[in-house]
Amino acid sequence: MLVIYDTMWGSTEMMANEIAETVREAGVEVKFLNIRKNARNHIMKEMLDAAAFAVGSPTLNNGLFPTVGDFLVYLKGLRPRRKKLWRSGHTAGEEEP
Repeated sequence: MLVIYDTMWGSTEMMANEIAETVREAGVEVKFLNIRKNARNHIMKEMLDAAAFAVGSPTLNNGLFPTVGDFLVYLKGLRPRRKKLWRSGHTAGEEEP
């Protein structure tokens, strides 16, 4: 399983670590890929071998973080098949209206 994420202040990375730990306890190998620290083509190459992936994003102005949005648009164009997706958003310190 791949955990693909970006983080502003570290909160999304902490969530990604918790998800990965839970998945590891179930006996699944997990790889972390920070979008800003890994080339897009490297992430896509890793996805070829992954059965599942999770995408985590902080929110910015009530939307996706720009690097994660860019990645998801690129991913949509490639149309990966037979992959399971789990996505997460993190909104630190924001209250519901």
